This record gives sequence, C-alpha cells and structure tokens, in this order.
Amino acid sequence: MFDLAWSEIFLVGIVAALVLGPREIPGAMRALAHLVQKFRAVSREFRRHVDDIIYNAEIADIEERARQVRRQVLDPEGEGSVSPGKKSAPSGEVET
Repeated sequence: MFDLAWSEIFLVGIVAALVLGPREIPGAMRALAHLVQKFRAVSREFRRHVDDIIYNAEIADIEERARQVRRQVLDPEGEGSVSPGKKSAPSGEVET
C-alpha cells in the first residue's frame, strides 16, 4: 500500500523507540492498530455506498431502456394511435 521496504520499516521502528521510549511503544502500536481498523471500516462503508449508487444508477438505466423497448414494440412508428384523418378498421376486418 505505501510501498515500504523492510529497511524503512526497521528505521521507523528505531525512531519510534527513540522518540516514544520502550514503555510507550505497545500503547502506540495499539492506537495505530485501532486507527487502521477504523480507517478500513470507513473505507469499506464508503465503498459500499458507492457500489449502491452505481447499482441504483444501473437499475435506472435498465428501466429506461425497458421503457424505450416497450414503446418501440407496442408503437413502432406511431401507428398504434389513430390520426384524425384516418379511420380505424373495425375489429375482425383487416385494412388492405
């Protein structure tokens, strides 16, 4: 994630031991672990919300496409409606 080599991690550990002292390191590590855990939980929650937004947008897009296809199938070129100058054929008879 941060692309740290073992030598860099070792150097950070030595600096932490010098700055915090050996007695404070376990508490600092616990606090750091707690922060990392909280960060992961927040990022997981954020990712879930983004996935929900994407899913809802895809559903809306699919519903709109279904409406368009339904309109085309039921009324391909606007012929399903009766225009004022054209009489509709009585049921059972076919216009030729």
